[in-house]
Order: sequence, then C-alpha cells, then structure tokens
Amino acid sequence: MGRTHELRLPFRIRLARADDLRALEWGGEFWSHRALIEDAFARQTRGEVAMLIADVNDYPGGQAWIDFARKADEGIAVIWAVRVHPMLRRQGLALRLMIAAEEAIARRGVGLAELGVEPHNHPARSLYRRLGYREAGAQTERTRWVRPDGRPLELFVRVRLMRKELPRHATVVRRTGS
Repeated sequence: MGRTHELRLPFRIRLARADDLRALEWGGEFWSHRALIEDAFARQTRGEVAMLIADVNDYPGGQAWIDFARKADEGIAVIWAVRVHPMLRRQGLALRLMIAAEEAIARRGVGLAELGVEPHNHPARSLYRRLGYREAGAQTERTRWVRPDGRPLELFVRVRLMRKELPRHATVVRRTGS
C-alpha cells in the first residue's frame, strides 16, 4: 500500500465505427458535442474525414480526426479534435494518434498537415514541435452546433496554427525528441 505502480494497457489505432459514437462522448463529458461527432462520422463515410481512435480494450481512449476537405484546394489536411482521456494521458496515445494521422495524410498524397492548438496547451504544443510542426500564424476557430437537448451552441476558440510538410506516398519520419 502507498507504493506507486505502473499501469500499461495495449491499444490499437483504427477508424471510428458507428458503434463508437456514444462512447466518444466519454461518459457524458462530451454529450453536448453529439451532433459534431455524428457529423464527423457522416463525413467519414463520404471520405472527407478520417476519425482515428485509440482503441483501449474496446474503449475510445483517444482520438484524432483529419479533415481532408476543408483546405483541400490549398493542399492541406487539417488534424483536429485531438484528445486523450485524462486517465490515459502520458501513455503514448497522442503520439501514436499523430503518427497514424500523418501516415493517413501521406497515403492520400497530401503534402501538408495543419492543426490548431490553444496557446495555453503547452504539452500538446511540445508534442507537435517534437514531431516537426512549426508555428504558422493564429486564427479564431468558430464552431456552431445544436446540443442533444435542442440548445444551439457557438464556440469561438483562438488557436495557434502549426504546420508540417509530409512526404507524399511514403512512410512518415517519426521524430519524437529524446
């Protein structure tokens, strides 16, 4: 008792399935985002989005979504909605999700990955820098949706843009720092 023990769990990265959608609400933490999750899944079925899931014992312990359509005319794939369940952080899920996202983007022949990160999210910014992302400006992202209870929501988030050039049709170089 009182000693610290290490917990390691196997996980795999895969595309989201229809039966994952409610679980992506993480027990109610993201219930108000249900419409966003369902819309992203509908877009995935059309090939516009890829919803990558870190599957930990059949539970979506992390996610990274890729929007191939939003900036396609600029040759950019946008990585968004990157998150790892708080109880599963610091286990390598975010790193593996990002590597899988980059590989999916490169397989599509897209040469540039972009993401927005909130200025105060230092752990995420540090990870992205280690992976080779560089600051590319700032913008305010606006998202509108309707909660399951019918209440409309609108969210404005100021983010720093980060970009990385990716090799097209090749294996992504994995730079993790140390």
